[in-house]
Amino acid sequence: MKHLCLIAAIFALLLAAASLTLLATGRTALVSDAGLVKLAVVAAVVAAAGFAARWITGRLEHRDHRRWILAAHPVAWLLVLIVLGAALGVGRLAWQRATAPSWHGDWSVGIYVSRGTEPADFEPLGDQPVLAADHVTDLPCAFVADPVLVDHGDGYALFYEAWNTRSGHGDICVSTSRDGLTWIYGGRVLDEACSLSYPTVFRHDGSWFMIPETRELGELRLYRAERFPDQWVLDRVLLDGAPYRDTNVIEHDGLWYLLTTADYGTNLLIFHADDPRGPWHPHARNPVVTDDGDHARGGGSVVVHDGELRRFAQDVTPYYGNRVRALDIAALSPTEYVQTPADGEPALVGHDAWNVRGMHTLWCIRLDDGRWLAAVDGHGLLVDTKPRWRD
Repeated sequence: MKHLCLIAAIFALLLAAASLTLLATGRTALVSDAGLVKLAVVAAVVAAAGFAARWITGRLEHRDHRRWILAAHPVAWLLVLIVLGAALGVGRLAWQRATAPSWHGDWSVGIYVSRGTEPADFEPLGDQPVLAADHVTDLPCAFVADPVLVDHGDGYALFYEAWNTRSGHGDICVSTSRDGLTWIYGGRVLDEACSLSYPTVFRHDGSWFMIPETRELGELRLYRAERFPDQWVLDRVLLDGAPYRDTNVIEHDGLWYLLTTADYGTNLLIFHADDPRGPWHPHARNPVVTDDGDHARGGGSVVVHDGELRRFAQDVTPYYGNRVRALDIAALSPTEYVQTPADGEPALVGHDAWNVRGMHTLWCIRLDDGRWLAAVDGHGLLVDTKPRWRD
């Protein structure tokens, strides 16, 4: 029995070594490194099978040992099965991890629609996802995420982060659609020295503006469209001195409000201004939400429904990209802020293969029939996209 336990231990250690190799190579944008992990997993399985075959062959050559094998204590055999099962589970996880596009995971984008006239109770609109990394054709892309959906009067524009494996950071790309079903890839529209994500887009005084996340610069930037939706220039820096994340803007009661976080996503900050170009002034109660990983960090649009404000927030506990929660804003002013969980929340939880690991963005706009069209993202196991898409 000692030899059998030794073989099981070697098997487990080999798979553990493969997992460590995966972690070591998984933090690079070079997807080809994952081939080393595949090789390590295969080597572990082959080595373990060889040890097991050699041991069994040697034992069966001696008649005395045949009875010993069959008469081994059931608890010992159960322990061996548990160890082997756990090792196979680790190997399967390592293989899945190795075939993922990058350590960020296989995020992709889908289109949902509400079942009723409230910004809630969303369901997939046809086959999902509609947009994955392989649809980005002008840069080597590992994943797409953080979709922002806008209606520009002649159709829809969908802005999103595309992770560039060559530069090792996110760029902002755009796709357009006439009906929300068939999408045309429009290319990369914003590329900076830092990583870009969560491209909040809005219109003011006839001009289109974008506030992407630029936390690596320690500032929050405002971009203006010289030609919508594909040409943008830096307009000004709105805030500096902190790594602002996932920012939203909304006009309410004659003032503009900016909602953001400056940490991992547990404290919500609000700023207010007379104009979205600033100057921005901090809320009297900042941070207005503290130590709350379920309801602080922005996870989608801020919408107005029946005269009431609703925002969507990322649930970053117990892990990043878990789900999206809906929050009704009961009071918003320069000195007051109150939010409460909306009915039927969480608003978004992944159930399908493409989003089963989590979802963290829901950006919705109202349709003419009163329903809501939403762009969402999801993190899945294996993305097999069959979108309605044309170049």
